[in-house]
Amino acid sequence: MLPFFTKQPLKKIALSLLLSLAFISTTGLTDTAFARKKRNKDKSKTEQQIKSEQEKIEKVEHEESDEAQELIPEAVETTAEITPIDLYNRGVELFQIGQMQAENGNVNGQKDLLKQAIKNFEEALVGDPTLTEAQSNIGFAYLTLANRKKAIKAFEAAQAINPQHLNTLNGLSTAYALDNKIDEALKTFEKLTTLDPGNPQYFFNKGSVLQKAKRYDQALEAYQACLKLEPNDQRSLFNIATLLENMGKYEEAIPFYKKSKSVNISNPIGLESVHRLKALERTLQELKEQKIEEEKAMAEEEAKEKRKTEESADTNPETDAENKES
Repeated sequence: MLPFFTKQPLKKIALSLLLSLAFISTTGLTDTAFARKKRNKDKSKTEQQIKSEQEKIEKVEHEESDEAQELIPEAVETTAEITPIDLYNRGVELFQIGQMQAENGNVNGQKDLLKQAIKNFEEALVGDPTLTEAQSNIGFAYLTLANRKKAIKAFEAAQAINPQHLNTLNGLSTAYALDNKIDEALKTFEKLTTLDPGNPQYFFNKGSVLQKAKRYDQALEAYQACLKLEPNDQRSLFNIATLLENMGKYEEAIPFYKKSKSVNISNPIGLESVHRLKALERTLQELKEQKIEEEKAMAEEEAKEKRKTEESADTNPETDAENKES
């Protein structure tokens, strides 16, 4: 997702990645064996039924009208012997179509589709309470709807089904962080990075939480861990530069802004890197000039004090003589 950039003076630059946007790079949807099983082994539907449902789905993908959106629930209701896997996959389809609606600017259409997706996931869980992906996707749906409390509740329920389900843990830690439950978020990220130490996204997310908590040294370590796994992770490069800049380490920040720019200069992070570099170079030049002025003023002050001392000695010869005798 795109970062949120604040237009603030250099010395007061805020965290440049809004946590909610920095975190959620995936919806959490899992088109796993469930979808493949449905496509390959579903014997309860005829080919005509499958074709009919697919035509209705494709119609919704290309139309934004309420009438078109209502076609998907009808397809579910007219299908005989619906299994939990059918309901799960229908929920995934609704979720994905909802994303398309949002990308086309139809936010209300996305909300309606997400609510229907949640209903399908819940019905799938009634038939099979072990479907971790269904419970986890309820959490991601609520997270997309900005209902953090319900998202956390859903993710915690998914974790109860499978404590080591990585996508669930990632969603849960994200929801915790967005709800300002920093300690809970960090504990969950620790578990994630232990279970899957080769995933750079988890270290980046951890760094974002630490950055929000103003634990900058630890945030830098997390971003560095991300870069070890993915040296060109532009978000980590940019966030490290921002942290160093906020800490007053301007010269150390410059190489990270430059590398961030080199990864992709045309996206928002790359463009902001260019902007920050120019601003930083101006600030360094200003600091250099300020230092020269301060040194000049200090030299003048020292010269002035020296002249005053010499003048004082010239106007008090007796005192000078006494000093010589002593």
